[in-house]
Amino acid sequence: MEKFFYPRSLVVFGASTTKTSLANIVLLNNLQNGYQGKLYGIGSQEGELSGIKIYKNVSELPEIPDVAIFLTPAKTIPPLMRACGEKGITHVVIESGGFSEYSRQEKTLEEEVSQIADKYGMKVIGPNCVGTINFDIKMMMPFGFFSNIPAEAGKVALIVQSGGVGGTFLRSFHGYGITPGKFVATGNKLQLDETHFLEYLLQDEKTEIITSYLEGFKRGRDFFNLTMRSPKPIIVLKSNRSRASEKIAQSHTTALSGSDDVADAAFKQAAIIRVEDEINLINAVKIIGLPLMKGRRVAVLSRSGGHAVLTADACAKFGFEMKPFPESFLQKLKTIYHTRVIAHQNPLDLGEIFDYTIFTDILEEALKLDAFDGVLFNHLYIAQYEAQMSRTFLQGVEKLVAKYKKPVALAMISEREEILDVSKNYSFPIFTSPLEAADALHTSLAYYESRQSRDSRGKEPVYKINKNVIQNIKERCGTEKRIALTNEALEICAACGIEPVKSQLLKNTASTEKIS
Repeated sequence: MEKFFYPRSLVVFGASTTKTSLANIVLLNNLQNGYQGKLYGIGSQEGELSGIKIYKNVSELPEIPDVAIFLTPAKTIPPLMRACGEKGITHVVIESGGFSEYSRQEKTLEEEVSQIADKYGMKVIGPNCVGTINFDIKMMMPFGFFSNIPAEAGKVALIVQSGGVGGTFLRSFHGYGITPGKFVATGNKLQLDETHFLEYLLQDEKTEIITSYLEGFKRGRDFFNLTMRSPKPIIVLKSNRSRASEKIAQSHTTALSGSDDVADAAFKQAAIIRVEDEINLINAVKIIGLPLMKGRRVAVLSRSGGHAVLTADACAKFGFEMKPFPESFLQKLKTIYHTRVIAHQNPLDLGEIFDYTIFTDILEEALKLDAFDGVLFNHLYIAQYEAQMSRTFLQGVEKLVAKYKKPVALAMISEREEILDVSKNYSFPIFTSPLEAADALHTSLAYYESRQSRDSRGKEPVYKINKNVIQNIKERCGTEKRIALTNEALEICAACGIEPVKSQLLKNTASTEKIS
C-alpha cells in the first residue's frame, strides 16, 4: 500500500502531445505542485509535455514505475495492463469508467482485469476512481487541476468512494482551515476497498483523524473489526441509505445498499462518528481535533444576552448541564472587572465588557474549574472595529485549550466575509452559531462515551462450533424438502455455542402433561 502514497515514479496512460487530456492534467498537476518523483506519459505519439517524456509503449520506459495510472477507454485497459505486467509494474490505478457501474450483468471486462491482476500480482485501485493524493510529497493522481496546495501536510485522511464527493471535501477543508494529509478514492472497488485503506491509515504515523464517504461496504465485517480496535477517531458519511438512492449508487460506483439500521448499530458499537452531511463532517473534524468533552457540564460565556438564551436552548437540546458557577469563581470575577448591571450566572453575559484581555482571563478561570467539562463561548463582534483583537483573542483561546486540556467551542458571530477569512486562515476551529457549537460539543462527548463503552467490552468470546449437528440438520431438511423447525433452529444455536432457553418438544396435545 505504501507505493500508492509514496511512489518514486508514475506513468500515466492517455497522455497527448497535441491536445489536452485528463492524463495530461495528472502529469501537469504533479509537475506544477512540486512532486519530486519521476513522471512518464504513454500516448499514441511520442513527444514531450512541459519537459515530461511521452512514450508510445510502456516497454520503452527507462525504468519500472512504481504506479501506473490509466485514463484510456475501458476496453483498452486489459492489453495495457498485460504490458504493464510484463514490464514488472505491480501497482495500478484505473481511473477510467465504463465497467460494471453501467450494468448488473455484463462484468466480463472487470473479470478480465481481475485475472490479469492475479496473474502478475498487481494491486488495483478502481476502476472509476481518481486514485490517491499525498500532500506530504505533493503527489496527486486525480484528473482535476489543483490549487491551494498546503505548504505542509495535515493529519486528516480521507477515504471516499466518489471522486466528486472527495474533491468537494478537499475544497471545503481548505475553506474551513482543515489541512488534509492523505486521500484515496476507491471507485468500484474491484480489488482494493475501503478496508484495505483503513488498515493502512490506522498504521500511518502521520494520520490522526480518518474521514470517509461510503456508499456501501465490500467487506463489512472486516471493516467493523478494524474499527473496533481503532485508536484514531473515524468519521463516516454513509449514503445509499434508501431505495431511492440504490439505483443511483449502482450506476455511479456499483455500490449496493444494505440495511442502514445494521450499519448504524455497527457504527455506534465501534465508536464511529456518523455524520449526515459535509458541514456536519467538517464540524466533527474540527471538534475532535480538540481535547474531548468528558462530561455534560458546560460553562457558557457570551458577549450577547440574546445569544446566551439561544445557547441555553441549544445546550438543553443536547442534554448538557449548565450548573451554577461556584462562589469562588464569582468572587474572582470581581477582581477581574467591575460589574454594574449583568447578573453572574451560567450562561454568563459578558455584554458590558469591551476589554479583550478580560475575556481571556474569564475564560481561563472557567477552564480551571473542576465543575465543568468544557466551555461554549459566544464571541459576537463587528469586524470593522474588532477584527484584529478577535484574532488575538482566538490565539489566546488556542493556548488555553492546550494548557487545560478541555474543549472550547467558540461561536464567532460576525460578518460573513469575516468568518470565512478567520475559518480559512486560523487553525483553531470556530463555529457560526450557538447551536452549531453545542452540536460539536455533543459530537465530542458522544465519541468519548462510545469509545469508553467500546474499549471496556473485554475480549469477544470464541465459541466452539459442532459442525456435525449442523450438517445433520441440514441434510434432514434437504431430504424432507423443508426449512428447519424451531427445535432444530435451537439445536443449531446450541451447536454454535449460543445456549438457548430451556425447551421441550411437544409432538401432540397430550404431551403437555409431561412438562414440568
